[in-house]
Amino acid sequence: MPLPPWHKLTLTTVTPAFLGRFGDPDQTGDRIPFPVPSLRGALAYWLRALAGAHLGNHLSSLRRAESAVFGAARSGESGGPSTIWLRGPMIKVSAIQAGNDGLGYLLGPGLRGTDGPPPRYLRPGTQIGLEIRNTGSPAHADLFLSSVWALRIFGGIGARARRGFGTVRVDRPMSVPCDRFQADWLHRNSAEDLDDVLTCVGESLTELEIPHRSDDGSQPAYPRFDLPGRWYLLGPDVAVPEANCEDALTWTGERLREFRHDGDAERSTESFRQIVRPFLAGESFTGEYRAGALGLPVVYTTRPVKPGDEKHSATVEPVVAGQPSRRASPLWLRVHGRSGTRGAPGTWWLRSLAFDATWLPRDGAQLQIKDTSGGARRSSEPVEWPSPGLIRQELDRWFTYLSPGDADAHAD
Repeated sequence: MPLPPWHKLTLTTVTPAFLGRFGDPDQTGDRIPFPVPSLRGALAYWLRALAGAHLGNHLSSLRRAESAVFGAARSGESGGPSTIWLRGPMIKVSAIQAGNDGLGYLLGPGLRGTDGPPPRYLRPGTQIGLEIRNTGSPAHADLFLSSVWALRIFGGIGARARRGFGTVRVDRPMSVPCDRFQADWLHRNSAEDLDDVLTCVGESLTELEIPHRSDDGSQPAYPRFDLPGRWYLLGPDVAVPEANCEDALTWTGERLREFRHDGDAERSTESFRQIVRPFLAGESFTGEYRAGALGLPVVYTTRPVKPGDEKHSATVEPVVAGQPSRRASPLWLRVHGRSGTRGAPGTWWLRSLAFDATWLPRDGAQLQIKDTSGGARRSSEPVEWPSPGLIRQELDRWFTYLSPGDADAHAD
């Protein structure tokens, strides 16, 4: 029996998409194969978030839903090869250097650092011609396209997608055959389609005989939507007073840095005053680590005040099974604008989404602060986790921090 045909699905980058560091990938230094496995991982994340609205904390059902589309190692009733095949093109990449402005803040030290070759990225406006083969049913295509929709509306591809990089749009036409999914959901940039997409996902899960599970009302064990809207926060699009992509990202980085450091002086310096500074001074400390609510690890550096003073640094990070780990931010920022616009301020927009999931697993995980100064003077010590209420408070605060301005939906 012949295999089903390939169908085209073209993504176009709206903001820079960072795909890693490469020295000279094909002797020309500017073309690499598009990293399809990374895209599959991002799509699986969003499929879990969507399916979770119907499956709750029943992780075995969630694994069945993910493996039905993207495959998994076979175990019991779940697993097996992927029904959706993906292949991508060779793509042209460029190098970037960023300073310590708002753009550099969004990139983080890993991408703006100077060690090794500069990070490679796809410039805004780069087309990625994907090809899709569905070896399953139309319901599999519905779930796959729903995950593409969520990636396009809330997320992005490549590194730092939670900070507005890697925003994409889906070009017309979309030729992947499906049943319930509406192609217009992909092409218009409207978060208001979320309820319709969730309905599509729920009906597709039923067709694939993955039963819906009653939610026990407890905090999600993973980032996911939920039908009552209790465990995720979605704000209106906020107008960005900048005329081009780089300036819009810089503005976003400045707002996020202000929020975390200056937006509320009493709160934003609390973690440094109560925990970090006493630790570096060799003193006792106490208090919940508020600054970790939006992701870990967090790095601190105290600059010398006068000649002869030493620079000191510390890192607060989670430790899981005895190994340093990380806690990805629950906050997703999506910077988007009208296609090709370089016009007046207000043509770029910021969309925020936050998942209020369990912060870290309580079994085998702890939070610690360690001295990362040269010749560290103090050994690592445990730090009190931020409580679920404190984390929710910080997430709520972000959504009231920016003025909504003109919150009408605008298409890319």
